[in-house]
Amino acid sequence: MNQNKIEELENRISKLEDQIIQQEKLAAVGRLTAGILHEIQNPLNFVNNFAQLNIQLTEDIKTIIEEIQDQEHLSESLDELTEIAEMLEANSSKISEHGKRAQNIIKGMLLQTRGKEGAFQRTDINKMVEEYTKLAYHGMRASDSTFNTSIEYQFAIDLPPIEIIPQDISRAILNIVNNACYAVFVKSTLKIEQYTPEIKIATENKGECVQITFHDNGIGIPEHIREKIFLPFFSTKEVGKGTGLGLAMVREIIEKKHNGSITIDSQQGEFTQFTICLPIKKHV
Repeated sequence: MNQNKIEELENRISKLEDQIIQQEKLAAVGRLTAGILHEIQNPLNFVNNFAQLNIQLTEDIKTIIEEIQDQEHLSESLDELTEIAEMLEANSSKISEHGKRAQNIIKGMLLQTRGKEGAFQRTDINKMVEEYTKLAYHGMRASDSTFNTSIEYQFAIDLPPIEIIPQDISRAILNIVNNACYAVFVKSTLKIEQYTPEIKIATENKGECVQITFHDNGIGIPEHIREKIFLPFFSTKEVGKGTGLGLAMVREIIEKKHNGSITIDSQQGEFTQFTICLPIKKHV
């Protein structure tokens, strides 16, 4: 095979790899979108419900105002008006809270869909981990309504905001939690007696870095393939269930873009734990 043909073949392989990487990114956005569509229902339901309550309370105020004309019950009516005003205030606070929650979810989606390289931003990592864990979970639920798992958070309260690229770290969280969800789901289909799917996520201040651990009690990873899981195009999932690029991208995001580290511990049939360390100081 001459040099020209070799170069042509290498170019074709490179283009194919680029196409597959782009497909993986689109798949990640698709999972995010599914999770968002489900998750955003919760704050919007609160907004609608509290708004409806306020409408009813307004009607009650009108009725009481009419009754106030009866001076005999003036004090009693004023007390009732005060109580309703307090309820209106509380409801309005809830509407504002959940409206902002919906707004933050939409902002997260916009960050994920941007194609440009992001900038480092000071970020509350506990909040981000919880937010995108929920989105990954609901993304899995959207693809299979029979899926369910408990998710336990153990967040350190002394974490300082750290400088990260939010859309990249959120993508890493989505991939890891999606894998954890898949692992416990597969194990749940084995009908193991007294098995309860569980995912545990914790953060810890290690001084120079923030440590994030993702632990699931799913199917685990056999020892002989554990070192391969970060390789491009290697996947432990069934054919058609993944491209094998998710964890390769996670490693690149953590180690190359953020100068952090990612390790894995697993026992086949028992558990898998990913441990991420992100420097507290901005990556230079």
